[in-house]
Amino acid sequence: KTTKVLQKTAEKVKPELCFSLILPRYTLDLKCQDKKTRDEWVAGLQALKIVISNEVDVLSLPISEELKKQFAGVAINEDEILQVLDTPREFIKHGRTGRPHSRKVTVDRKAATINWATGSNGLKDAYDIVRGKSTKVFKKVTWRQADPSLCFSILWEDRTLDLQAPTNRIREKWVRAIEILLQRVSEPYRRYTAEGSRTENSMSSTTKSPRSEQAMPGMSVLPNAS
Repeated sequence: KTTKVLQKTAEKVKPELCFSLILPRYTLDLKCQDKKTRDEWVAGLQALKIVISNEVDVLSLPISEELKKQFAGVAINEDEILQVLDTPREFIKHGRTGRPHSRKVTVDRKAATINWATGSNGLKDAYDIVRGKSTKVFKKVTWRQADPSLCFSILWEDRTLDLQAPTNRIREKWVRAIEILLQRVSEPYRRYTAEGSRTENSMSSTTKSPRSEQAMPGMSVLPNAS
């Protein structure tokens, strides 16, 4: 019981029944019906992390057949999401100087690069991708010039790639796919998001998840104790 949510449960919940998923902006704190279920899920989720990070075959992992089926479905879904990057897409590229230009953007997943007409950046060195207009480049752009709901930026230590999608739906598909790709290929991204998780958790573990609060059979979501 290491998160603030679980620490506030005091003696009401046995520690050996609990585990937490530490995510970039919140924690998901779960209580299982028994210790065996808790241990199986912790082992399975740790194995899934290895699968996602290293593209290991989930069926080769030493976990239960039931978890293999569930996690194989997750891996398949992620690969389907990544397929959006295989089709070139027109975005408006905003730069530090000059006017924004329409550019055909492509992603080479094998080489882990993002490419446009006049340049290319390696995604293995990118440390984050953010929605909206939060970079120095975008802060100079008015709402009339670019709706924040259409914009996103990929961040490197020495530069940003600031793009405006034609629709919010396209932006969300690309951002989600790039997040998955960065999780697989970029050590700076994994390190940065992990550090962000610890910071968020130390400051406040009470942010509610935007996802459904329904848990899997055999476990329950622990509510905010504040």
